[in-house]
Amino acid sequence: MKVPRKFKLHKIVAKDGQRPALQHICFTGRHLVATDGFAAAFVEVTETKNDKPAIIPTSLYKYAVSGNRHIQKKDAHIVVKKNEVKTWIKKTVNGMSIVHGEKPVEAQYPQRIKDIYRQAIRKSKKPLFMITLNAKKLKDLADAMGTEYVTLCFGQHDFEKIDDSLICNNQITVLPDHTDAIGVIMPIVTHWVSSK
Repeated sequence: MKVPRKFKLHKIVAKDGQRPALQHICFTGRHLVATDGFAAAFVEVTETKNDKPAIIPTSLYKYAVSGNRHIQKKDAHIVVKKNEVKTWIKKTVNGMSIVHGEKPVEAQYPQRIKDIYRQAIRKSKKPLFMITLNAKKLKDLADAMGTEYVTLCFGQHDFEKIDDSLICNNQITVLPDHTDAIGVIMPIVTHWVSSK
């Protein structure tokens, strides 16, 4: 399969050992899925015709998409066979390929992940409310306030009616998980979708 290197799925896998399957990345035959049980990312991949569904070791995935000064291509290649998952990196310095292979992870990925994916697709096609934020800016704000968790607060006067939609025209208050700080962030786009 061909995987764009921008997809850093290894960053969202579970870090604890309580659910071993969630510590790795699931290939469904069409998508790569990573989750820690609190958030999930689904990435559609291409050129999957000869690949078999399996759980890909996170170490191999990370190796495949990792940045390396010798790598020029924007896509990583991962091959999933019944008993082996492998990737390779072709170094541009000497044209040599380095192959890295591992066995697929022997674990059961939660079946509920399919339902979560279907719900996400359905909600993205007809949402009730949408908000677009700069994720890096929100992470930087959380770091500045010394917290991992934030609550976004909207007031009734933050919205302005335009046609049949309500558009956010104001800052969003951001609260950390303690009372020693408070933050604000401006939305890029926010609105309720028309009910018509």
